Amino acid sequence: MHVLVAGTGAALLSLDRTLIGQWMVSRPVVLGTALGWVLGDVQTGWWVGLLLEAISLDTEPVGGVIGLNGTIAVSVTLLAALGDARLPLGAAFPLGLVFGLLYRPLEEKLRRRRDGWTGLFASRLREGERAPWAKAYVTSFFEEFATAAFVLTAATFAATAAAGILWRAAPAFVRVGLEDALAISPLLAAGTLIWQLVRKERIGI
Repeated sequence: MHVLVAGTGAALLSLDRTLIGQWMVSRPVVLGTALGWVLGDVQTGWWVGLLLEAISLDTEPVGGVIGLNGTIAVSVTLLAALGDARLPLGAAFPLGLVFGLLYRPLEEKLRRRRDGWTGLFASRLREGERAPWAKAYVTSFFEEFATAAFVLTAATFAATAAAGILWRAAPAFVRVGLEDALAISPLLAAGTLIWQLVRKERIGI
């Protein structure tokens, strides 16, 4: 039950990326720490959140750029690793990355639907009519939340169960390889962070 609550809560906080506030509570390091606390392992939540924070530091959905969804990635990773399935982090982390990347087309579709509201508003305003702001916001809020909630509950549960079966059936060298890859992932995260800082320095941001 606490996994369902955690997944639904993470879906609600994910709205901070686009629709509510943008107070950074959806950032992986913040959300990861919170999910770790809810699921009983703050240290793992903070560590996974910090890794994905560095990896997804420059992939916020700004303009037409949609990259890795760090909010979804950290949530799926921790729900898989700290939830009822207790998937090893070596399997849960790549699963989270896959979900973070595959969430992109869903995010793009939700954006296109919001773009439709923009066209409707412009048409109504040109004709001197009132634009349905409240309806647009409530509809967008519900669609965004429902999509994230489904991904972080039912879809994550099914994927975690399947990943657990594959993990147990995988040869030992595959499991060891994934665990080793996770062990050196801080180097990848640090490299990504350094690259972003250098790039921004070069272009004067």
